Amino acid sequence: MAQLLVYDAGKTLMASWLATQSVGVMLLSPSYTPQPTHRFITNVSAYEIAVQGYDRQTLAGVVASTNAVAHQGVLSADNVTWASLGAGATIGWAMLFLPGFSDAVSYLLAAIQTATIMTNGAPLTVAWNGGASAGTIYVIE
Repeated sequence: MAQLLVYDAGKTLMASWLATQSVGVMLLSPSYTPQPTHRFITNVSAYEIAVQGYDRQTLAGVVASTNAVAHQGVLSADNVTWASLGAGATIGWAMLFLPGFSDAVSYLLAAIQTATIMTNGAPLTVAWNGGASAGTIYVIE
C-alpha cells in the first residue's frame, strides 16, 4: 500500500482553514458507531439526542496554530456549554460538522467519543483537550 505523508504546513493549513469556518458541534448517543462512509448529518441524525435545552452549538474562539515539535496542526476553541439539558438522554459522542443549508449537505468533520453522560437537567460542558477554559483539537496523520 502507498504511504501518505501530510506535511506540517498542510496540517497547519487545514487547521487554519477550519478556523475560518462556522464549525458546529452536536451530541450523539453512545449507540452511534462511527463509519468512514458517513459524510453528512443525515447519516448520523438518528443518534442525535433530543431533550429540552439541547440545540446544536457553534464553536467560538477558534484559533489555528502549529506544534512544530509534535508535527501537528492545532485547532483551539472555547469549550461548549449547554445551560441545562433535560433528563432522559445519554451522550456518548460529540460530532463536529460544517453546517450547510440543510442536514443533507452539512459535512461531518470528526466524531469525538466522550464519557457516557446521562442528562439530568444540569448544565453540560464539552471541554476540548487542553483545559477548562479553552481546548484543542489536533490535525495529525
